[in-house]
Amino acid sequence: MSFPSNCAPFDEFSISVSDSKEFYKVENGRQTSQSNDTSTSRQNRGSAGGYFLAGRSMHWIPVGASLFASNIGSIHFVGLAGSGAATGIVIALYELNALYILMLLGYLFLPVYIASGVYTMPEYLKCRFGGQRIQIYIAVLALIVYIFTKISADLYAGAIFIEQAMHWDLYWSILLLLSIATIFTITGGLTAVIWTDFIQTIIMLIGALALMAISFAKVGGLNGVVEKYPHAIANTTKYSNTTCGVPREDYMHLFRDAATGDLPWPGIVGMSINSIWYWCSDQVIVQRALAGKTYDHAKAGTVLCAFIKILPLFLLVFPGMISRILFPGMIFCFLCLISVIIYTVWSYMYLYDNHYLYIFKKY
Repeated sequence: MSFPSNCAPFDEFSISVSDSKEFYKVENGRQTSQSNDTSTSRQNRGSAGGYFLAGRSMHWIPVGASLFASNIGSIHFVGLAGSGAATGIVIALYELNALYILMLLGYLFLPVYIASGVYTMPEYLKCRFGGQRIQIYIAVLALIVYIFTKISADLYAGAIFIEQAMHWDLYWSILLLLSIATIFTITGGLTAVIWTDFIQTIIMLIGALALMAISFAKVGGLNGVVEKYPHAIANTTKYSNTTCGVPREDYMHLFRDAATGDLPWPGIVGMSINSIWYWCSDQVIVQRALAGKTYDHAKAGTVLCAFIKILPLFLLVFPGMISRILFPGMIFCFLCLISVIIYTVWSYMYLYDNHYLYIFKKY
């Protein structure tokens, strides 16, 4: 198989971890030789590797935090909590499913991506299959998907929350969040994005932990949730929204009946196919993993993210269930969600910039 001149030639059946480590050894040696030249160093920060992959210089802790922050958005804060309030803990399986999929990213997919020497997923597909059309097609498709299913959904979910919590105008809320994210985006570079991800992860965890602690304290701990949740039935005479209905009897079951469950277990297992696409080939995720300064740091980042993915069950789903009983800690949830919305939009706008530059840089 022949590869474009800008791609590192490789055989997909002979890629190994040693190939990835050799790539990093050569890359780090090249960067070290350039670091003594100030003008070259400045030029390197503006290079494709510096912009798209943060110069492959990130520690595994920021990489892992960035992977987590790239996945968690306002949709999760609203959706996981809302689903927890409506049906119980089963929605957490979407988060727990990522544990072993992230292992596939770190141990199976990353060595191939690293050894190929690519910066973006469309570039990898071009290297793998050759030709320009598939590269352009995937890049354009990604732009459309990000705009209409991710950026718009996150902005709308966040604006709805702000409107309900702070009584701000819906459209002005969207405009404000979009403006802040745009200001951050135009600064450019994955290094700034990853370090901001790291800060955002700390903010999210602190805010969610505070809300979780307050929530559990209000209802008497986990035993209080198990005891009171089945009796948390909406007052249909006071509120017109009765969609939550009566709590399900299997509200504390992760795996539910294949015929009667609202999220049947065969669907959760089959969801792994979609999860492999998201965690192992989505540009937002893979780009952060490729920014690790060595293969071991990139792999450790995926492992760290896998451990953090255990937390949404406790930080988001259980507080959502408790919210069906009480209305605790709105200020913590609000501050945390504002941070998440701004980051999420910024992250996808940065990705949009990546694809836009990659499509049109030759024209």
